[in-house]
Amino acid sequence: MEETYQNNSPWGTAIKWGLIGGIIYLALQYLQFLQMGDDFMVKAANKTQQILGMLTLIPLLGALIFAQIQHKQKDLGGYMSYARGIGVAAIMGLTVGILSAIYNYVLFTFIAPDLLEQIMEKTMEAAENQTEEQLEQTVKMMRMFMNPIVMSVTELLGKEFAMVVLGLITSIFTRKERPE
Repeated sequence: MEETYQNNSPWGTAIKWGLIGGIIYLALQYLQFLQMGDDFMVKAANKTQQILGMLTLIPLLGALIFAQIQHKQKDLGGYMSYARGIGVAAIMGLTVGILSAIYNYVLFTFIAPDLLEQIMEKTMEAAENQTEEQLEQTVKMMRMFMNPIVMSVTELLGKEFAMVVLGLITSIFTRKERPE
């Protein structure tokens, strides 16, 4: 019976909670985007908006804790190693990252295609003390990285990294080693 528990995969639980947490996270992100309206760049620099942006991560943290607890209780018979907890976080990160990448691609391609241009313009305004050569180099680099595909891949990798870091922390509290 113990071997059956140890062989249960974390994929189902992690994907389920990744979808739940990811959808809630993206809904909050989209509501924040709608609330900012046309002054997106001005409001995005606002400290209150930055704090609200960080608060949208709370559903991901909650979903991760629920996923680890559910995997430990239902799939592993009440025991879960630290490494398995991190594994759950990594799978959730992949799920949330894919959802976020799709959202970013849709946002920057169809919903607000001019948003990347606004970001570039505001960045250029902030870089007004640069020489002409430095400005050209900045524009060249921005054009290379500021497109929907690169932004989506970056989002996927960023969410994966963030969830693994959160998993490193939450696994400390949700683990329960099997007695020997």
